[in-house]
Order: sequence, then structure tokens, then C-alpha cells
Amino acid sequence: MGTVMTSSVIIEGPPVEAYWVPGCSACLRMKEFLEKHNVPFEAVNLAEQPERYARVRSAGVTAPAVLRGDKGVPGMDLVGIAALVGIDYDPPKILSAAELKDRYDDVNEALQRLAAQIPVEGLAYKSPDRDRSMRELIAHAGSAIQEFLHATEVDSYTYGNNNGENGAFRARFALGGQVGQAGTREELAQYVKQMKAEFVTWWETTGYDDPLDRVVGTPFGHVKLHEILERGVWHTAQHTRQVQYFLQDRLGVDVQDPLTADHLRGLPLPEGIHA
Repeated sequence: MGTVMTSSVIIEGPPVEAYWVPGCSACLRMKEFLEKHNVPFEAVNLAEQPERYARVRSAGVTAPAVLRGDKGVPGMDLVGIAALVGIDYDPPKILSAAELKDRYDDVNEALQRLAAQIPVEGLAYKSPDRDRSMRELIAHAGSAIQEFLHATEVDSYTYGNNNGENGAFRARFALGGQVGQAGTREELAQYVKQMKAEFVTWWETTGYDDPLDRVVGTPFGHVKLHEILERGVWHTAQHTRQVQYFLQDRLGVDVQDPLTADHLRGLPLPEGIHA
């Protein structure tokens, strides 16, 4: 059985089920959202109960997801989750594109610094709850913004799909996979720096005056590019928080010039570091 979260709120109708996997930023935010709103739910760790993927697929969604009866909502869609479970939710205002760009610059540069401070023996370190090394985590954090850049090119969002529709996009993810498997500290930092350079190129050529109001299809409904940019920035930030946490608390590194709360200001991050 999964973990059943209890509260004082009475939810009429089918029970609420939250499907998640360890190390997933959107999963952690989804569960925290339900907890903050005192919604009782069963938390199902699909890494421990993979047979329950069938239940998620039957609702036409993929993990992370919240289900009630035969209806499911992707875990990234907090507005949809609120409607599904019957609670009031007024989503916070999204930072402007310029503000998100500034946050991304700060977070990416912090990730570069963190990558350079990892002990060589720490590159293979894996957190207790997920089979992903520090190398892979840093490469993943570095590549997160690419899904937004791809969305600006093809007007669709390939969340969780690194193949995409564009050859250059696939090549960038392939490079991330290479450094995530065998990269040195220097190669990881350089990869993260390259991802920032590509984002800056987009910003300086078209992004600075793009209203980002085009609506594109995603696995969690049709949303504006502005929302996908926010997702790319907070996704990068959350994984950078994890890298810093593992360096400090698990590998005992006295991190120099760390990521700070000011770098994260205004981003819709979960409170926790990892699930």
C-alpha cells in the first residue's frame, strides 16, 4: 500500500491518489500542494509499486499525476489538481520573462560553480532514493531549459521526451547524456555553461521582446510559453538545490559561493529538497 495522508478536510466522492517517483521535482511539488491544502490522499511510489502504472495510464495521464476515480490530472497542473479535488486555489503570479531570465542566469551560474566543486569520487554518488548519480543530476539540471527552447521552435512541449522533433535538440540532449555518464567536473561545468549560452542567444535575438503568449500543447494541457519558461527555470533551480544539498550534507563539501534564497525569489519551488 502507498502512504495515506490524513487531514481535517473531508473530500466527498472517490479517494485521491497521488502517483510519484523519487527524485522528481514535480512529484514533490504535487504532494506538498495536497498536504498544504489538507487534502487526504494515498501517495503511491511507482518505483516501489510499478504495477500501479497501469492505473495511471488508464486515466490517460503519466506520472506524476493525481487521480480520483477514472479521472486523472498531471502533477504539474496545480490548477487542474485543485479542480479535481474540489479546493479553491488562486495560483501566484508568474514572474516576467525578464525576471525569469535573471533567475535562470543566477541559477545556471551557481550550478556551474557547484559542478566544479564536486570531489572526483563524488561524481558517482547517488542519493538513497534514486538511481541517479551526481553526474547525471547535474547534466539533467543543465539540460532542463532546452525543453523550453525547443517549445519556442516547434510550438509543442516535449516534457519528459528527450527525443523531440528537432535534430539540434536531440543532439543537445545526447551531449547531456554523454557528460552525465562519464563527464569530468570540467566537462559538466562546460556543458551547463553551454546551455546558458544557448538560452542567452535566444534571449538576445528574439526572447527579449517576445510576449510568450503563444499557446502550445503539452502533456498537461495547452499552456502559454511563458508558463513553460517558468517551468524550465524552476526545474533547473530545484535540481541545483539538490546538487548543493548533496554536496554539503552528503559529501561534506564546504560549498563556496553557493546558491542563495535571493537567487530563487519568486520561483514556485517545493519547500523540500527531494522526495
